[in-house]
Order: sequence, then C-alpha cells, then structure tokens
Amino acid sequence: WEQFPLSHMGQLRLVRGNTTLGLANRSCGQRCLIICLSEQDTVHFPHLGIRVALRRGDLLEWPNAWFHAPSRTTPGQEVTVEDLRTQLVHAVLEDG
Repeated sequence: WEQFPLSHMGQLRLVRGNTTLGLANRSCGQRCLIICLSEQDTVHFPHLGIRVALRRGDLLEWPNAWFHAPSRTTPGQEVTVEDLRTQLVHAVLEDG
C-alpha cells in the first residue's frame, strides 16, 4: 500500500455482481476489494485461472495496478499501469 498515496483512494460504492465478463465493476483504482454481502458468491478471474469462493463477511483484495511507468504523452510524468488480467466475473450459483 505504501506505493500508492491515500489521496488516490476512491469513494466506497455498493454494486451488484455481474455474470458477464467485462461488465463486472472492478473499479479503475490501484487496488480493489470485494466484501461479500450475500450468503455466498464466487468470483472468477478467467485471465488468471483463479476462482474464489466467498461467504457473507469475507473480504477479497487485490492490486489493479502493476507499477508506475513514464507517460507516453507527458514527458517527465509517471502513470500507473493497470493490470487488465484482473478482469473478473461473478459466477452464477445454482441452487441445490
């Protein structure tokens, strides 16, 4: 966490999990987290080959950013490089 200043922290948002890749709200910050408010949920990171089973109250946190790199458009400025492998989808759970 020390690499990214607290001034970069965004507002808390409550969103419903999406079951379509690319439409899940993973946010665009440098770090992201999910707190499971439903009875259970499964978060799938298909580009990483990881599935995480969550129960109510569980917290899952991961970096959305790799590192800082020189800006291509503004010489002397650095930008945060986003890790697009962390795109996620909420798996559909079947009853039973």
